Amino acid sequence: MLITTDSLIFDCESVPASAGDLVIGRELLQEYSKGIGVGDKDFVIATLADELWHNNRIPLLTKPRNNQMKQVSASAR
Repeated sequence: MLITTDSLIFDCESVPASAGDLVIGRELLQEYSKGIGVGDKDFVIATLADELWHNNRIPLLTKPRNNQMKQVSASAR
């Protein structure tokens, strides 16, 4: 589901429970060329973030895992 900053549903897709969030999220985000993607720890994949930025100019923001080498500042979290 894609939502606006005002919590309004912008786009959504009904999929089987067996479909992974990452696959569906990638498909939804690739249809747009502006905005900011915010995902949970399932979306911490550098290749997906790079792909969305280079192809669609969408920055993908995620909270890094505790054992991840590249961490963000406390204010960014």
